[in-house]
Amino acid sequence: PANAIYTEDFEDGALGGWSSSTSSVAGASEFPVANAAGGNYAMKFVSTNYSYTNYSLAVEKNTTYRVQYSILSAEATRPLNVRIRTSGSVDLAYNQHAGSTAAWQTFTMVFNSGDNTALNFRFQSAHTTCTYYIDNLSVTPVNVNQKNDGYLKNGNFETGKADNWDYTPSSSY
Repeated sequence: PANAIYTEDFEDGALGGWSSSTSSVAGASEFPVANAAGGNYAMKFVSTNYSYTNYSLAVEKNTTYRVQYSILSAEATRPLNVRIRTSGSVDLAYNQHAGSTAAWQTFTMVFNSGDNTALNFRFQSAHTTCTYYIDNLSVTPVNVNQKNDGYLKNGNFETGKADNWDYTPSSSY
């Protein structure tokens, strides 16, 4: 993507900068289906009970970013957690995805870096012996001041209203 601060399709056959004891690079012969972009490599993440793989990325303060990635897994009922965290392990963005037995799925997350200049990208699973393939990652700054851009405005709820939000009742709300 244009102006991306990070892109990775793993086509060089390496995990450059990713840290994990359970990640490797998978060749096309290992994929349940063809690579998302028609390439030959992807990250292979094997969960062994609360496993994770990390990547640290420098970001600009108070900047909104869009993260895009593709996931494939034969473990359709075993979710993969995707976290964007501060150095203090506070989640700025979080998604949970079930795998797919049929095809790659592409996901997008949008977050603001706040007062941070470095963030940790984490793929994590609490399941034993699940295999996930991750490919086509990109992190791109976005302008959320545009009209009709599809992003949530007033996400800090300073108006005192939570219109159009659903929740499960709890005494803490």
